[in-house]
Amino acid sequence: MRQIVTTRNGGVDVLRVEEKPDPTPKNGEVVIRVRAAGLNFADILARQGLYPDGPPKPCVMGYEVSGVVETLGEGVNSSLVGKPVVALTRFGGQSELVAVKATQIFDKPESLTFEQAAAIPVNYLAAYVLLLVMGSLHESESVLIHNAGGGVGLAALDIAKKIGAVSYGTASPSKHKFLLERGLDHAIDYRSHDWLPVLKELTEGRGVELVIDPLGGGHWKKSYAALRHTGRLGERHYSGGGRRLDQALRRSCVLLRTGWRSSSLHRREKEHWQGCPCAVGGRQLEVAGRLASTNEITVE
Repeated sequence: MRQIVTTRNGGVDVLRVEEKPDPTPKNGEVVIRVRAAGLNFADILARQGLYPDGPPKPCVMGYEVSGVVETLGEGVNSSLVGKPVVALTRFGGQSELVAVKATQIFDKPESLTFEQAAAIPVNYLAAYVLLLVMGSLHESESVLIHNAGGGVGLAALDIAKKIGAVSYGTASPSKHKFLLERGLDHAIDYRSHDWLPVLKELTEGRGVELVIDPLGGGHWKKSYAALRHTGRLGERHYSGGGRRLDQALRRSCVLLRTGWRSSSLHRREKEHWQGCPCAVGGRQLEVAGRLASTNEITVE
């Protein structure tokens, strides 16, 4: 099989397509013939040597794939052979074949292509957990989504729209038309304006029930100030840098306006996937960015 190997820390020039032996499934595992693999911010940070969760180099990145089950290990239901699936891989997904635990695979919705399905696990599970499991967002409540045009931002927007929440999103002006057409209620230009006074004006000074903040650093206090009383601030994988980057990348948490509570996202349980409205609701996704199918890989 072929794999995209990250040979060392650096830019895209450190990536190599290499031939490796096909994997053999262990007990409780399946081997998937990969049709599409997701490329996420975490993969890019890991390639650059900036992601604490990344494996040591050389390595094969890839947290999510879609494909067809090809072979089984002992103790796995034989009916899975030939089934189209989506899988959480936590490394190794950017390959033609990948071995994963059978508990980490899910039926691919028939309404989604393999490319669309491969874009769901990382972004939509992260957004689902932050908005609903930890953020407790309900119908008619309001949410501010920072970086609304990013992967998790778009997933959060879809989920907020699905449950009937009012959505505010910060994004560059070039993305506003797309976001509004996708269902964002209020787009805020964070480049030309201070977004906090704009949000306060839009909410008549009340603020919002939930803020999803991937920025951190000095941005944290402004996001906290955007909350109503009893509001929740959901922090996830900071992209804004700062001394807390390493610690922040290891977990996501929700800060309540009245106190702290936290939850680990290291294990995304099956019930989260099954409950995620955009994952199983049959909605056709407009995938942000681009995913590479394995038939596009060429050996250099």
